Amino acid sequence: MHPIKRIAWTITALGFGLTGWAPFLYLALARKTPTDRRDLAIHASASVVIFAAMLAVADRRDNVSAIVGFLMCVAAIAAAIHAWVSLGRTSAATKDDAVTVTPRTGADYL
Repeated sequence: MHPIKRIAWTITALGFGLTGWAPFLYLALARKTPTDRRDLAIHASASVVIFAAMLAVADRRDNVSAIVGFLMCVAAIAAAIHAWVSLGRTSAATKDDAVTVTPRTGADYL
């Protein structure tokens, strides 16, 4: 994968907090491997749990809201690192990703 694309998806996972699942949705749709679908499920469920916890502790003045905020930061950093590593891997299932398609020649179909 092109380095600019890796950086953009990593920043998406890191910069928008609860959107850490977005790069893994891209990978699951592009590569269609079980590993990428599993990673999407893990990060999406972590985002849902953290979002539900944020709603449950809203406007509390104790340390519980600080812990939830800390967990959101940890999840975003983990998703960014995981996205950087996963986007750098090439999949054995496909040579192309969803955006960069290798041009085919007539010999490919023979």
